Amino acid sequence: MKRKYKLLLIILTVIVSTLTLTSNKIISIYNDKITLSIKHLFEKNIKTEVTINSINTTIFKSFPYISVKINDLTIYEDSSFNYDTLIYAQEAKISVSLFNIFTKKNDINQLHLKEGQINIRFNEQPNYLVYNSTINPDEKKSIVKKIKLTNIDFRFIKEKTNLYWYCKNTVIIPEKNVFKLQNDFFSTNLNIGSIDYLKSKNCFLKTKVKISSDSIIIYDSDIKVEKMKINAHGYILKSGFLSLNVNSTSQKLDEVISQLPANIKNLCAPFIATGIINYNAIIKGNTKNSNPKLNMDFNIVDGTFLLKKNPFQMNKIQLNGTVTNGAKNNLKSTKIDVSSFDAQPENSKITGNFIIENLNKMYLKTNLKCDWDLSVLNNYFKDSPFLNLSGNMKTNTNYSGEFSFNSLFKKYFLKSKNHLTHTKLNNVDFNYLNSDLYYSIINSTVNINKSKTSILNSDIIISDNKFSYEGEIQNLIENLLNKSKMIEISGVINSATVNLNKLKSKSKNTSESTFPKFIKFDLTTNIAELKYKNFTAKNIFSDIKYKNNSIEVTNLSAEGLDGKIYSDFTIKEPTKNYLVLNSQIDFDNINIRRAFKEFNNFNQQFIKENEINGVGTVELDVEAHWKPGMIFDNTKLKINSHLVIEEGELIDFKPLENLSTFISLDDLKHVKFSTLENTINVENQTITVPAMEIKSSALSLFISGKHSFNQNIDYKIKLLLSELLFNSFRKKNTSVVSEFGEFKTETGNLSTIYLTMKGNTENPKIAFDGLRFKEELQNTISTEIKTISDIIKEDVLKSKDSKKKINNNNDEIIIEWEEINKDVPKY
Repeated sequence: MKRKYKLLLIILTVIVSTLTLTSNKIISIYNDKITLSIKHLFEKNIKTEVTINSINTTIFKSFPYISVKINDLTIYEDSSFNYDTLIYAQEAKISVSLFNIFTKKNDINQLHLKEGQINIRFNEQPNYLVYNSTINPDEKKSIVKKIKLTNIDFRFIKEKTNLYWYCKNTVIIPEKNVFKLQNDFFSTNLNIGSIDYLKSKNCFLKTKVKISSDSIIIYDSDIKVEKMKINAHGYILKSGFLSLNVNSTSQKLDEVISQLPANIKNLCAPFIATGIINYNAIIKGNTKNSNPKLNMDFNIVDGTFLLKKNPFQMNKIQLNGTVTNGAKNNLKSTKIDVSSFDAQPENSKITGNFIIENLNKMYLKTNLKCDWDLSVLNNYFKDSPFLNLSGNMKTNTNYSGEFSFNSLFKKYFLKSKNHLTHTKLNNVDFNYLNSDLYYSIINSTVNINKSKTSILNSDIIISDNKFSYEGEIQNLIENLLNKSKMIEISGVINSATVNLNKLKSKSKNTSESTFPKFIKFDLTTNIAELKYKNFTAKNIFSDIKYKNNSIEVTNLSAEGLDGKIYSDFTIKEPTKNYLVLNSQIDFDNINIRRAFKEFNNFNQQFIKENEINGVGTVELDVEAHWKPGMIFDNTKLKINSHLVIEEGELIDFKPLENLSTFISLDDLKHVKFSTLENTINVENQTITVPAMEIKSSALSLFISGKHSFNQNIDYKIKLLLSELLFNSFRKKNTSVVSEFGEFKTETGNLSTIYLTMKGNTENPKIAFDGLRFKEELQNTISTEIKTISDIIKEDVLKSKDSKKKINNNNDEIIIEWEEINKDVPKY
């Protein structure tokens, strides 16, 4: 066995040696002939200049072919292109069969160009028409069976087309008019017009084309641009008419976007999109003077969409659509029609369809249905005043207007030709800015038509207060998009119960204004019951307007305090966080005791709820001020009031009981009166009470004076006592009676006593007012003297016939008072 292997090895060695010797012999014999043949081959087939630096022949690497190595091969253009370089190769290898050499055939098995360039250009004719067409028909043309290009720069320039590829490894196999091409290359650029379709891309092309005098037919071709794979087929006519079918399946969407031309890719710059895309495009039309027609069907599955400047994200995107470049075959007339669209933002869902037109200035038409989990929006709108948002919102939106993926969309959205959104809100909860109040929208139906928002119905809770609202809101969307400073609200608010105690925020106001500057409203309210501290009112109707830092309430009517309440008032904010109230309030037949109870005795201790009773009618004009922080400024409080109390009672009223020095306490513990009427004013922290009469069967009390907010009082009191009470007074005040004599007797057998009440309400000082008694008595006597004088003049003097003149200088009747003790006794 070993001998057989040894014999075989010897035979092979002999054969190789023989071939080597034979090859060397052939090369040595035919080298010059081969060199001349190669040169003759170029000269015969190429009509322009060809230069060759050197030619070397070898047979070992490609036996039974002879390899001819040409160094620095250059083929030049003709004179119409200024004899510039058409083809250059630092090294060109031509592989020729030994058999063809012996039979004198011109066929070339392979032409391999390395490290060079190929420049294809056009003016009226292409520069590559250098093949010699004057060859004798009887002579056989040379046939190149295979062409290889290694590290060749390939340039193509024709009118609006400019191509520059670096061909790393290219194989071309000609078969009559059919060429098989496989090209691994780097595209520096592929410009058609002003658009670069292949800028700085690694590409691979495998195709088969048939070239004839009037057309190029492209068979199924596989194209790879970076990681994107494309299949194409079609034809190109000499007239410039193009028809291509391009398709791709199961491609990554982000890879496709990354390979788009820059002008289209820039449209996608504001977002990141991923998914799997399938598409089939037909490109057809004349390319000489215009772009060809594009029609493409596409679909995307398992897609995601994320805005870069806003964390808005959609997942599980599925869509089907078409793309056409329109009547003018350009970006302006391009139309993207998505017939079905499904997406799932976090815990939400979007379905519908949309159309995008004019990629130069995108115009959007949509019909989208959305089901939103509003908690997701907390991440999308971080500058929104609505915090901790949760709940559900369903929308149906029709929109027609300009569109972009950047901040300009806010502007386009507000200027849209058409925008109509039908919205339903359910169980929506949120906080507003730094307020500690909480807001809930149980349900609401809303229509948005451009800048007008119509609230068809809504059930709202604000810190346990339930409201329903119907009306219109202008500029709500503009305000949410920070494009309008003013929201205008109109409509009707209804509520079963409003508890103002729960609507007062505990948070400190750090804003520039107590009142919002971004809103104005005109509302009608209907509140079944309103509570504030201990006060309760029912069936409240009013009209409320707010604008320019001023709330105006008109036509307010309510039932409260067992009577009726009517009011008009305004609250203004003339400076930062400073409030001014001006109001007119009418109370009709209210329960006075209940008023004192529900208003906490009006924050005073002089007279309390259990000490007064009656039915009151009150007319008030009030001006009140609040400093920043809702601090009441009592120094600027002004009140003008007209008060009528009927069926009144004063029960265990301490200031009245202080008169027990003069009158029996039992007679003062429970004083009833039929009517009390007066006008009371408040200004400069002082309550001013003009003369006011409290009339009962036993006594009549006239009181006037002043009562300061620090509870200091200065009252003048006039008592008209019945005979029974006056006898009691004389027994208890003998010193006063002996000093002043008998007191004046009024009509109805009532005697008059004058008193003062001064000091503090906790310990008032009551004294007999002798000076006032003196003045009153002087006035009374003067009146009586005048009456007597008139009687004498009329009845006595005129009756005498003597008609004597009365001496006008008669002495007047004069009453002289003894000096009254200045130290009036006090009790």
